[in-house]
Amino acid sequence: MSSLLQAIMVVLMLALLTAQLSPPYIVQWLPLDALVLLGVIILLPAAAARVLARLSGVLFLLMSVIVLSALAMAYSLNRPFNLLLDAPLLLAGFDVLAGSIGSVLAWLSCIAVIVLIGVMAHLGSTTLIRLNHTAMIIDERNKLVGIRSLRFRTACALLVGATSYGVFGFVQHGSLPRSAVLDLALHQMETYRQSVQSTAELRRQLQDAPVPATAMKRLEDRHILLTFIESYGVSAVLDAPYSAVLVPRLEAIQAELAQRGLHMATGRLRSPVQGGQSWLAHATVLSGLWIDNQFRYDELVRSDATTMIDDFSLTGHDTLAVMPAITAAWPDGTRLGYDRVADSAGLDYAGPTLNWVTMPDQYTMSWLRETLKASADQPVFAEVALISSHAPWTPVLPILEDWDAIGNGEGFERFLADAEAPESLWQDPQRVRTQYARAVEYSLGVIGSYAVSFLDDSLLIVMGDHQAAPIITGDGASRDVPVHVISRDRTLVEAFLASSGFRAGMALPPASASLRMDKFRGLMHRLFQQTTPVVAEVSAAEVTPALIPHDEGQPIILQQQGNNPL
Repeated sequence: MSSLLQAIMVVLMLALLTAQLSPPYIVQWLPLDALVLLGVIILLPAAAARVLARLSGVLFLLMSVIVLSALAMAYSLNRPFNLLLDAPLLLAGFDVLAGSIGSVLAWLSCIAVIVLIGVMAHLGSTTLIRLNHTAMIIDERNKLVGIRSLRFRTACALLVGATSYGVFGFVQHGSLPRSAVLDLALHQMETYRQSVQSTAELRRQLQDAPVPATAMKRLEDRHILLTFIESYGVSAVLDAPYSAVLVPRLEAIQAELAQRGLHMATGRLRSPVQGGQSWLAHATVLSGLWIDNQFRYDELVRSDATTMIDDFSLTGHDTLAVMPAITAAWPDGTRLGYDRVADSAGLDYAGPTLNWVTMPDQYTMSWLRETLKASADQPVFAEVALISSHAPWTPVLPILEDWDAIGNGEGFERFLADAEAPESLWQDPQRVRTQYARAVEYSLGVIGSYAVSFLDDSLLIVMGDHQAAPIITGDGASRDVPVHVISRDRTLVEAFLASSGFRAGMALPPASASLRMDKFRGLMHRLFQQTTPVVAEVSAAEVTPALIPHDEGQPIILQQQGNNPL
């Protein structure tokens, strides 16, 4: 290896060690641990230096994977990477990638990244070995001309300089000027400690103050449809350009529902997650517990904690999970106590897959419609996961007016002929955002069409599971999601209007009205465990809400006199 290449490799290693893992991704020069490593490598005998260099290469390989994972986590889920908690998500992430760009390209991309990291690790360790070897040769040559232990003095100078630099940095900034990679390693240990502590707190909460199952008697004779729309966050309604697509759709749904004698109210909930891990949001709503990481989720599933599933079992409901995205065994459904789980295979879909999305939302709701028709003698509590608004957001299908023509889904094949491939779409971030808005609009349109066509005195609860990834929302977005409640029974909707935070129609209330997702189960208990209807202080029949964007991006309600059946 030439001296120039050796110098370049040392500079690259230092740059990789010092690069900040969050914006603005700058390089801060002279990390303390890098100086110490170079000093020790120069000082050690050849055999020991070779061992340390190889270990450094392995460490570099591991830390590179962690760094890439941390960046991926920041861009997709908007939170720090937890090595122990999130390692299984790498496989899930690969499934999403394969469903978006195809298995071949996904494998080639992963192999290319692994090879690149491996080559960098090998070159890095080889550079350190070469550095030690060069230092020893120079030292031997200098001895011939009477200069003793230059290698020792150089190493000592590096170590003394590192110590002085460390003291100076600590005095000036209150912390050692260590590398960002070392910070990441320390952060992983602290994140793990906090996760374990949080799980222990949940375990104590379940033991000391368990939430009993509560029969919601006002709902005992009607279907309850708890429906989650993938990646439907408040940014979809408040932020340009999404609001230009979604606000008119919500206004159209609101007008048509009112015309058909349906009643609606809207609130906002704060999700424990963003960008993914929808099951944590589902578990939070069902359990009334804050489930914001996998440790807490696993503890919930292992425990005897009650959920809404138990609440509705007390009122004689058939409890059903409709999960079109689940393509493998899901023992959690049994542990949570569902009477039935309809996964991807159990939904009897015979149409085409839509990249990662196993089936369109309209088919899922059509299947649910047929299931409810067959359950006329027993009310159903169904948790439904709608996934058409999941990335890669192509293709976006039209909504069929004739629900009876959906059948087993084979007819959806005709809409794929001109569909854009994800690998083409994702070359343009702006077009990705446009497709995201169209995909959420489709899911909302399906819900609106279903409610207008088939909803009776059942209670339809529609909410987002979480905000979309930061590529859609930008950095620092709220974690709030909309929640809409719809029914032909006015008293059910008025119960929500009587509680703080909900307003008539499909318009979002202000951010100050946000309720954490883990509080929603308790709200349901308060509103519906008594048989006496809760009456809103201001009757919804007196106002016709219209969605008007506020100058600051917050929608407001314009109240007008009218004959709205609400």
